Amino acid sequence: MAEEIRPQIQASEIAEWENKFKQNVSPLVKFDTKGDNGTSFKMYKGSSGIEVEWSGEINLGSDDYIKWKFTILNDVFIDSKFKLDDDTKDLIKKIYDLYITWSKDWSQNLSKLDSEAKQLKENRTKENIIKFSKDRMTKLAGLN
Repeated sequence: MAEEIRPQIQASEIAEWENKFKQNVSPLVKFDTKGDNGTSFKMYKGSSGIEVEWSGEINLGSDDYIKWKFTILNDVFIDSKFKLDDDTKDLIKKIYDLYITWSKDWSQNLSKLDSEAKQLKENRTKENIIKFSKDRMTKLAGLN
């Protein structure tokens, strides 16, 4: 059986999104560690294609919380217990707004990564791995 090549998420990409969440939504977030190597992103092949999940919880004090989960194929989910006021309403909006940005970015990334993985599978050499990963690595290194 041929080895399946699937896209990989770099630790720097995960850290970048975690920082965006802390800056744009809440620094009180605790990210779930469901992904490979205890990371907060989980990537797997679902029935409709490659899926990425990202989730966590914001502790609002006392017993109040907002648990959230972003997915590419199934949208955003929120489970919560809190008193609805202007602050919590704004927090829910910030979560949703970040989800929109995250889902667009990761949908584009997955398209590129899937294309790279297919090309690599066809001709897996060191030269081709470098060639097909150059743009992504340049971006990750902050050289673009």
